[in-house]
Amino acid sequence: MFEKIFDIFLGQPRRMTNLGEVMINLGYWLGVAGLIGAVATKAVGVVHSLTPQSSVTSAPTLAEIYPALPTGWVPESIAGLLITLTIFMLGIWLKRTGRQIERLVGY
Repeated sequence: MFEKIFDIFLGQPRRMTNLGEVMINLGYWLGVAGLIGAVATKAVGVVHSLTPQSSVTSAPTLAEIYPALPTGWVPESIAGLLITLTIFMLGIWLKRTGRQIERLVGY
């Protein structure tokens, strides 16, 4: 299986560069969505804490704030942030490696 993957990427290194660009963009937009989600949860938590009849002690999650939207892909925790950072860094590595292979092969 790995031989097939190597043949695909080494046969046309531009595929590796394009995959790297897609992963960089994915990591970037996941990070932006996570930042917006963190701001939204903090803002709703502050508003809930200011109301006198509030019995909520913890900050709400995005699923509680937006129950009709699919928010499972938004990184809300440290683990999600690490996964997003890993996707971003893997994209940078793939793009750089693809460009180096393009130079070596002469594409």
